[in-house]
Amino acid sequence: MKQLHIDVAQLLHHAKTSDAEARLDGLWKEASFLSVYVKVGEYFHLLKANLYNIAWQKECPTDLREALESLYFGASHCSNLPELKDVSEIMANKYGKEFSAGSLVSKQFVQPVYETIPSEDCKKALMKEICAEFHIKYPP
Repeated sequence: MKQLHIDVAQLLHHAKTSDAEARLDGLWKEASFLSVYVKVGEYFHLLKANLYNIAWQKECPTDLREALESLYFGASHCSNLPELKDVSEIMANKYGKEFSAGSLVSKQFVQPVYETIPSEDCKKALMKEICAEFHIKYPP
């Protein structure tokens, strides 16, 4: 991620704004998926902390529904994380497919899957962030 910021900053420094803007799409996508990976880690820690409840309760604990629905959603959309499929299968066997409806799926999971390019507002915000980080006048 840092290198992508540096690349965009160098392009802006050399007044290649259109090339920098083109790179923002990739940078935005990387940042979106990074947030998914962070959220997956948080959900796995939550599951680990609640293993006792998971083992002994027949119903899905309310405080785990978002995590389980998001992981289930992620399993079908993040093929580079095979662990998600394993966890989803285990939880589906434990609780049935009731949690797979997706009504509580975290927005952080949905956004990278369905939004393939950032909005102009997102691009501007990202460009301003990079300009501020590298002390480049915005707009360059």
